Amino acid sequence: MDLVALLPWWAGVALALAGYWILHAVATRPLPAAQAAQQIGQMATTAIWQGPAMGGQYLLPMIYLFGAVISAVRRRQRRTLFDTTSASSGAEALQDMSWQQFELLVGGRFPAPRLCG
Repeated sequence: MDLVALLPWWAGVALALAGYWILHAVATRPLPAAQAAQQIGQMATTAIWQGPAMGGQYLLPMIYLFGAVISAVRRRQRRTLFDTTSASSGAEALQDMSWQQFELLVGGRFPAPRLCG
């Protein structure tokens, strides 16, 4: 969930939709009928995947959506902090700020550099 909260909120919503569609397709797939002894393994494999997919089709999107909500709230906090700080004319806006708020302000406008790529 923390990884999803680091993404933009719309990415969390997209992951929730994709996760539901994929897991729903696996969960609702009919079990193959075993015509021969060699097909029992395929039937067992399908049944094993359908169990977690049945619950995961609802649980995983909820986790993704909760992460998207956290991402949206954090983005709003950063934007509000930036707007209130930029609206003030003097340095007292920065001096009245806590260290965590200052980190949030600077981190929101100057993202960390990429180490790879």
